[in-house]
This record gives sequence, structure tokens and C-alpha cells, in this order.
Amino acid sequence: MNPFVQTPCTRCGTTVWIPTATGVAYCPQCNTPAQMAPGAAQAAPQQPAIAATVAIPAMATPPGAPLAQPPQPFGGAPAQPPFGQQPSQPQFGGAPAQPQFGGAPAQPQFGQQPQFGGAPAQPQFGGAPAQPQFGGAPAQPQFGQQPGGFPQPGGFPQPGGAYAQPYPPGGFPAPRPAGGGLRIAGIVGVVFMMTFISIGVRMLSKGRISMPGQHSLSSHNIDERAADPADMIRVAGELARDWQRDAVFSSININGMSPTGTVDLSNSSHTVVVEYFSPSRVSSPLESVRRDSIKKFTFTSSGINYRTIWGVCRRVENPMPTPTPVCTTRQLGASLTAAGMPANAELHVQFDPQFATAVNGALAWHVMSTSPAIDRWFDAGTCTFIRGT
Repeated sequence: MNPFVQTPCTRCGTTVWIPTATGVAYCPQCNTPAQMAPGAAQAAPQQPAIAATVAIPAMATPPGAPLAQPPQPFGGAPAQPPFGQQPSQPQFGGAPAQPQFGGAPAQPQFGQQPQFGGAPAQPQFGGAPAQPQFGGAPAQPQFGQQPGGFPQPGGFPQPGGAYAQPYPPGGFPAPRPAGGGLRIAGIVGVVFMMTFISIGVRMLSKGRISMPGQHSLSSHNIDERAADPADMIRVAGELARDWQRDAVFSSININGMSPTGTVDLSNSSHTVVVEYFSPSRVSSPLESVRRDSIKKFTFTSSGINYRTIWGVCRRVENPMPTPTPVCTTRQLGASLTAAGMPANAELHVQFDPQFATAVNGALAWHVMSTSPAIDRWFDAGTCTFIRGT
């Protein structure tokens, strides 16, 4: 009599091999219990028994395909557990063990039961094998837990039970990178910092903010488009006395004065430099003191700059301050206009005692221009013409 009988599964139609000794087996596809029909054992054809041990070849099952049918058993039927009881050992003829990556699994010898500490259950691809418990079924992975490898199609089979739940459709969402919020905050901070620096540089270039050695024109009530040199001499004197209490006036050099006697500092080519000095420092015998004895104040569209340190190399005996001119630049411009100076002329005007020898030591304004071409001297006290062309 044949120890196994074939019958289709009542649920999925897969062929189930039922041992004639027990009359009960489980569908290898859906694990539905199947019972042998009465009289099926006598009707089944007999198979010759082979007592020799035969190695069973590995059965490769492509992913997603039904599990392969087991081969005909040899040498009799193994004992089956009662209906509904989970077997402690894998059943001969059940679902084949998954092959290891790169090779086929070793099959147990006919009639030999796995011993404690023997060969473990075959692992999934890329994972470590789980050690079987003595006399019990191997632990199954929980839902959502990856058992050291890639999941097989349809989930992980449990011996004698339902299939494990598969992963959710589309997989699990990718984890958010650590520190993402900090990176975004850092980027926003850098953008704000760059914007603040850009605005600060523009305001500084326009002379709207002040810093050590740098003042804005508006902070001293100087009209950028019509700056009066007399106001610039006064402001420079206030700043110079903050630098050194004994600071006195020395000279003024104007580039871009109009016949109105004012300067349009919004034009980047127009500048005014007012120089002050400290009598006690220029006359000091110490070079370290004389090194910072002169202060030059430069008025431009960027504001007032006096950060540069100036001094004298040699000691000055009995230094004398330069009197500020009585004839203002506005009065000087009126004299030039009366002499026929065009209204759009740009004049280079100096008041510096070191050039007084040109007019026999007199304190005078030196007025120069290339269009029209002039080179004239005017008395700094009365604005009268002294000499020139």
C-alpha cells in the first residue's frame, strides 16, 4: 500500500500529499488542513520501498511561484501530529528549506531527526541563521521586522501556521536624515547674516553709519550735494580735539569745488581733505609720540574718514597753527563768478601755508582748473586777486 495519497487542496487547489497512516496533512501553499477520503489508501497505486538512503536534490523555487511539490517518500511514512497541533520538527515532504546564498541546503538522512545544536534553519539572503530551539519550532519574524535579509514574496512561511504578514505596499518610508532641522536653521541663519552684512557695507559706503575713525556726513549735518568747506573745517576741528586736546588747523585741499563755493560729494571724484596737527606731539623728542602727531580728515561720498595715522619724522621746533581763512569759499566763488568763471566749472582749490612762498609768504587761496585753464591766487583775508592767469 502506498504510504501517501495525493488530493487537491479544497481552498487553493494545490496538490497535498497525505500520509495514509494519519489521514491528515497541510497544504504547502495555504496551510489548509486536508483529510484523506475514505478508501483512498486502498485505491492508490503502491510504490516500491527502497531501504537505501537517497540524497534529495535541492529544489530551486523562483520568487513568486508556488512551492514545488515534494518527491515520493521512500521507506515508509513518518509519523504525523494530531490534527491542529503544530509539529515540533519539520515534516518530511513539507515546504523545502530556503537554499543558502551561493549553494544548496544539506538534507537530513532518512529517518534521522535533527539533534540539539545541529544544523540551523537556513537563513534568508544576506542574514544570519536563527538557531533552532531544542524540540521546538524556530522563531518567526514579527510584522515590520526585517530578519537580516530581504523578504521573500508573500511573507515568511511559518511551519504549521499562517504566513507572516508582508511589508506594507510600497515599503516603509525612508527615515528623515538626522539634524535636518538644524541644517535648515543654519542655512537660514547664513542667508540673514549675508543680507545684514551686505546692507551694512552699503550703508557704510554711503556714510550712513559710524564706526571708529569713520563718521557719516549726515551725523554732522553736512549736505552731501552742497557741502560747505567752512563746515568741514569746523567738523574736522571737533573730531581733532577728541583725538588730541591741543589739535590746531593746518590746511585744506578741495577737489571739485563749484563756482558757488560748495562741493558735490555725491560725485565720487570730489574730495575734501582737512588737516590738523598736535603741536605738543610734532615737537616731541620721542619718535613714538611724533609717529601719531597729524590727523587728516577726508570727506567723500562714503562719509568722513580719519583712521589713517600720520606723523613727522623730525622734531618741529616751535610749531605754529595756521589761521583759518577769513575769505570763505562761498566768497571766493562769488569773486570767480564775477570774473567770468563758468557755472559748470570744477575747481581744485588749496589753502596751505607751505605754498605761501609763491606769493611772498602771504596766506592765500590757490585756485586751479583745466576747463577753463586757470591758475590764480587770491588773498585769504580779502578774497582779492593777487596773481595768476
